[in-house]
Amino acid sequence: MADYLTDPANGDKVGERTLALHGTWINACVVTASEALRQVGCDISHTTDYTTELIRALERRGFVKSLNLDELQPGAICFTTDTDGSIGNDPTHTFIFLSWAEPGVMYIYDNQVTDYGSQYHTRLVSLHYLNDDPAKAKDATAYFYYR
Repeated sequence: MADYLTDPANGDKVGERTLALHGTWINACVVTASEALRQVGCDISHTTDYTTELIRALERRGFVKSLNLDELQPGAICFTTDTDGSIGNDPTHTFIFLSWAEPGVMYIYDNQVTDYGSQYHTRLVSLHYLNDDPAKAKDATAYFYYR
């Protein structure tokens, strides 16, 4: 998946399809990740639109969950903590890990174009606030799925 998304033209295809399916970038993280998975041959339903649904779909398809972020590899499907900051089963966000930009900072692909200006951007592993605005929390990365 990371190899596929390394080509910006492929990222654009995923983005265009996300907008066609969802109509907006807002609350489209699962739609974005699901579309990227479909474009690399993974049979994810077009009706998958919640993180909990995506997690179940990944597990049914043999993806393995890891809490060890030191083992994070390009192409992994990452999930954040739950709303209360715990590592549970209802994460607030999902994204695709592409590489490490630097220690503790990931280069990722997701739907947060309105916040970052692109589907490709960096994201801290830890809890942080976009532009130091307490109203714009970006929850910590909790775990990831791979196969």
